[in-house]
Amino acid sequence: MLLTLKEKKYLMKLLAKQKRNFWSSKEEQQMAKELLKKFEQNTRNEKVNDMKESKL
Repeated sequence: MLLTLKEKKYLMKLLAKQKRNFWSSKEEQQMAKELLKKFEQNTRNEKVNDMKESKL
């Protein structure tokens, strides 16, 4: 299953909220933090790996 950039950004917002949630446990906050890092790295990798057509 591949996620679109729009879906990834939405999930990143949800994870950021979960990370700051006062009522969630430390384990949930840590998992949200780790997943958020993975999604951010994934979107950075997509930007770097994006192939552009040459102008020649």
